[in-house]
Amino acid sequence: MPAAGIEDHEARLAEIGAGPGETMPLAEAALRLAGLDRPGSEIAPYLRHLEELASALSGRERTGAAARGDALSTLLHVEHGYGGDRETYDDMVNADLMAVIDRRKGLPVALAVLYIETARRAGWQAWGLDTPGHFLIRVDGDGDRVILDPFHGGVVVEPPALRQLIKTYAGPEAELEPRHYEPMADRDVLLRLLNNIRGRALQAGDAGRGLEIMRRMLLVAPADPRLRLEEAAMKVKTGQLRAAREAANACLALQPEPSLRQQAERLLEMLKRDLN
Repeated sequence: MPAAGIEDHEARLAEIGAGPGETMPLAEAALRLAGLDRPGSEIAPYLRHLEELASALSGRERTGAAARGDALSTLLHVEHGYGGDRETYDDMVNADLMAVIDRRKGLPVALAVLYIETARRAGWQAWGLDTPGHFLIRVDGDGDRVILDPFHGGVVVEPPALRQLIKTYAGPEAELEPRHYEPMADRDVLLRLLNNIRGRALQAGDAGRGLEIMRRMLLVAPADPRLRLEEAAMKVKTGQLRAAREAANACLALQPEPSLRQQAERLLEMLKRDLN
């Protein structure tokens, strides 16, 4: 695969974003998102690394979820040194999948992409979990499942630890529920990866970078009305009122739920006054 330009990365991401969101080529999408900050970058070496990992895992065929989780974490953490970056956690290099592979460390969601992709390429079922405050994965066996924490070396997260994690981030009244075990759509995994970057850019006062990451989020999820509304709000804050109006109208065109529709309509009314 030759070195790709920005246009190539964007075209492929738009193609991926237009497809079904439940399952996607997660690693390819994450690598291409990283490539948008690396003109002329090649993703082929990184994809070959994933194929090598998957080939190694395929040679350790297991049927039970616990055995599969152990094989996956042993391969990635013990043998290849993948783990969380605890020293420079907020450095956004930790959300760049190319850099994560090069450095063997990153954010929970970036590491999760590697775990999920490696497992799937070996023929196993693996998913992201939408847990608050921290990203975990689920690996399925023949009728059972196991929860792993890629940031902490792929350790198994038992129900009591998962319950405590939920209380830590969602409040003491929060409880472990069946939904916390439900697979997360791959599209949402990519959005969570990008939202880490956008959030830190906005915290640093870099509105331009925040808007660029929002544009990338919309490549991945072009039909998400909530993102369109967030885009409109961001453009209002940066004084791009006509562009904000376009984004709010795009939100309405996607037939959002009533609460989002009302917010978009209020924003359009405000913009109508300001643009007159």
